[in-house]
Amino acid sequence: MVSSNGLKSKTLQARISPLAALLMMALAVAACGEMEVQSPEKVTAASGHPKPELSQTLIPQLTDANASPKVNATPALAVDPSPTATPTPFRPGPTPTPDALTQLKLSVTWEDAEMELRYVGWKTDITRYAVPYSEIKRGGPPRDGIPPIDEPVFESVSEASSYINDHEPVLSVELGGETRAYPLAVLIWHEIVNDELGGAPITVTYCPLCNSAIVFDRRVGDDKRVLDFGTTGYLRHSDMVMWDRQTESWWQQITGEGIVGEYTGTRLDFLPAALIS
Repeated sequence: MVSSNGLKSKTLQARISPLAALLMMALAVAACGEMEVQSPEKVTAASGHPKPELSQTLIPQLTDANASPKVNATPALAVDPSPTATPTPFRPGPTPTPDALTQLKLSVTWEDAEMELRYVGWKTDITRYAVPYSEIKRGGPPRDGIPPIDEPVFESVSEASSYINDHEPVLSVELGGETRAYPLAVLIWHEIVNDELGGAPITVTYCPLCNSAIVFDRRVGDDKRVLDFGTTGYLRHSDMVMWDRQTESWWQQITGEGIVGEYTGTRLDFLPAALIS
């Protein structure tokens, strides 16, 4: 059972609750109307942080909203498309004729060029010569490729008889009371022997192509200058051409005459010799 007082109390609460809610809403609206809205300046002052300058950082500064930005540029140079020069037409020259080609002259002849190449490495005075250079031919070996003998060693006849028989040809030379024999078996491999015999400097020469065995006195000129001879590696008329180590003049073996160089025209003195066996 519910008492009548209790029922009245619940009915009163049910009627008061909607009225109380309406009253609370009215008070809240009034409170909002009385709230002060702070300006951006006050917010900045209260927070201590500077207010961003939006007009400088976000919005471009234009005096005229419809104006276009100005660009300073140098104007391009004007180019004239028309040509500056008149083209020259091609005109072929005359065709060379055989007669015109034969008139071409070389300042250096083949003989001169060959002469220059021949004396490369030599100190020979090639401006002085007694024979045409065209007559001097290369024999094959280089200078002293056939080595001369400068200090010959001799043996007695009895000692040499062990390897030289009675029929072996030798070049016999007698001078100042001394006699020596130069076997052709030795001369054919060396061609020149610079020696001294009877107190005189001599050169014993042999050219295998001419089979010419000749002995000369090595002293030349008024001052009796002693020369040492060697082989040039060249031939003239198939005869050996010698050279001296003092002036590098070239000498014809069969005549003993200087044919190129300082001693051009000088003749060596012949010494008596005999080819015997």
